[in-house]
Amino acid sequence: MKRFMFVLALVAVAGATYVATAAPSSQTAGPTNAQFQALKTQVSALKTKVTSLSNTVATDTDFIARCLVAAGTFPVSQYGDPSGTFGYSFSNDGFTNFYTTGLDVTGSGDTVGAYIQTVAPGCTTGGGGLRRNGTLAEHRTVLPVVLRAKH
Repeated sequence: MKRFMFVLALVAVAGATYVATAAPSSQTAGPTNAQFQALKTQVSALKTKVTSLSNTVATDTDFIARCLVAAGTFPVSQYGDPSGTFGYSFSNDGFTNFYTTGLDVTGSGDTVGAYIQTVAPGCTTGGGGLRRNGTLAEHRTVLPVVLRAKH
């Protein structure tokens, strides 16, 4: 029995020595302090971007709702003859008039050619710029006309 206990103690010591000196193959080291600080900086920058984008989305959503959706669209159609036999009287030089086609609000009963987006009056400036939340929007030009063909 003494001999069995001695062998058991010897195996226990050998096992403990093996575990204590074995390479930590299944354990991974954490990031270094420099890696952690770099990651922290990246996360902070991303949080700033997310906040900025969230604010922009909220502002733009409000602008779209107040200035575009509330204003609606109106129907337009092209009237006149491309050959110049009738239509809108126009002059390139101020003296010679000719007939041409042009867009106009669709007359009652006529087929709608397209719809044009309107902008609410409180959302524009006198110079053609748009206002967003009371401040002049980044683009000082009039938005291009967006035609949405009727299907």
